[in-house]
Amino acid sequence: MNADPRDMRPEDKLTADELADHFGHADEVQEVPCNIEAEQALLGAILVNNDALAVLRVPIEANHFYGRLHRDIFEAITCLHKAGRVANTVTVKSYVDDVQVGDMMISQYLARLTR
Repeated sequence: MNADPRDMRPEDKLTADELADHFGHADEVQEVPCNIEAEQALLGAILVNNDALAVLRVPIEANHFYGRLHRDIFEAITCLHKAGRVANTVTVKSYVDDVQVGDMMISQYLARLTR
């Protein structure tokens, strides 16, 4: 059974300092959590099978991705999908800037995502 907040006694309530210790101070910069490997796996799965977009249980948007490159790739995929076109490594490449990712060009990076 959940406690009703109105039943809390004043001494049970957290102080502003206790809340800040748990959630962080308002003036602190909060870093967005990221999992690059999970982003790569998701993008690769969608590139291999565009139907994966339809079975996502949670709506995913480009701004959910940590890095700009992954946001750009996802935007390209969704743009192609909405246009009724197949999103694969070749079609997505034309929508994404030709940048170097580590020691790979974007076409090589897209291919690596699909492995």
